[in-house]
Amino acid sequence: MKITLTIEATPEEVREALGLPNMQGIQKEILTKITDQVQNGEYDLNSLAETMIPKSFELGKKFIDLALGNLESSSRSAKKSDGDE
Repeated sequence: MKITLTIEATPEEVREALGLPNMQGIQKEILTKITDQVQNGEYDLNSLAETMIPKSFELGKKFIDLALGNLESSSRSAKKSDGDE
């Protein structure tokens, strides 16, 4: 059986549904500081990209692994609950 589910939601709605904190203020502050440092010549954009891109992928993978792990444990709990009745 194949089930396709399409959900239309804004990033804010997804964050709230997953119980994630709103980090927009912190992200804006960090990007402002990085922009200022790049403009002042304190950072080389190439070295900055070499550092940040792999870290971003690593964090993204951890988030996906965590989300899938939570879905799997939630599914197992639901199956156990159904079997108890």
